[in-house]
Amino acid sequence: MKSKWESLKKILGGELKGICANQLHAQQNKTDFIFNTVEPVLYIKNNGLITYWKVDWGETMEADDYLLLNEQSTPEPVEYETKENSHYRHILGGSGIEVQQKTIQNISGYGFKDRDDTFLTTLLLELEEVYICIKAGPVLQIVISNEACDELPDVIFST
Repeated sequence: MKSKWESLKKILGGELKGICANQLHAQQNKTDFIFNTVEPVLYIKNNGLITYWKVDWGETMEADDYLLLNEQSTPEPVEYETKENSHYRHILGGSGIEVQQKTIQNISGYGFKDRDDTFLTTLLLELEEVYICIKAGPVLQIVISNEACDELPDVIFST
């Protein structure tokens, strides 16, 4: 059976317009920007259409964290307002970030197998010159860096 998060592969070549959440807590170390949040939403323009990917988390019976990804037509749970006759259909509230390099060059998912199930724990988006790494947990961590994430689990999929 095809996992729901595998459909994320179809955004390859699209533009990451931004990441938003009702609250984004930001910090910066020497080279990276680190954001901690709950239920962030990626908004992506692909083939002229904006789609939203809500990122959430779950926990196995053994207390291992994993990512839940859901493609949707609105930016929920982020607060938003609908504008019918506008270039952007939704005006987003809350917090948001944009990156300069927008084209999604590669998408990789990392995680682990547990019996018959496969769990996605880390999502890595490679843009033109930066990497965006999203790690599972009750508070999700989003790292924007010039280098790929360290200490990645097993590869589950890659484009």
